Amino acid sequence: IVAEATRLGADLVVQAVERSGVFDRVLLTHDDWQLVRHCPVPLLLVKNQPWKKPPTLLAAVDPKHARHKPTQLDDKILSVCESLSELIGGSSYAVHAYHPIPFSGSYPLDVKKAHAEAFAGLMSEYSFPSDHQLLIEGLPALAIAEAVEQTTADVVVMGAISRSLIADLFIGTTTEQALDQLDCDVLVLKPDTSVETGDAR
Repeated sequence: IVAEATRLGADLVVQAVERSGVFDRVLLTHDDWQLVRHCPVPLLLVKNQPWKKPPTLLAAVDPKHARHKPTQLDDKILSVCESLSELIGGSSYAVHAYHPIPFSGSYPLDVKKAHAEAFAGLMSEYSFPSDHQLLIEGLPALAIAEAVEQTTADVVVMGAISRSLIADLFIGTTTEQALDQLDCDVLVLKPDTSVETGDAR
């Protein structure tokens, strides 16, 4: 699929997915996880769930780059979400999840303030209404699922970057974890430049 998408110069790959067990992900035998890792063009993972009219899109971003995601990927996620929403006559939301690290020496209110400021700074370049900008405390995959429930999102737009095999075996990516939590479709974007290590969001 990746080779054919590259040969054709495809703008989008669409893949139907189903929920799968943890061992499928850990052993990296499932085509869905391989496409998340290796597909060089936008990948729409669909779960046989009809979209509302008009549909709702949710952009998942990480302005603090806590997981070392490339800076420009957040801008790509927001731009695609905003543009696609306009094209299909839908509404768009953005969510940023933060998870205070226990015993880190940082006070929870200080952590929340820092993430709120970073999120506001990122969103200032876009036209998302203030009540469509969701800052949620919690593990990213669970927080994204919470945001989907709040917004009744039909599609989550999120990013993924390549990581080492060892990291995939023992950690898993936010994108993959979110796929296990979400019943809606997911549009996975890659950075414009190749990134070999880090986490996915």
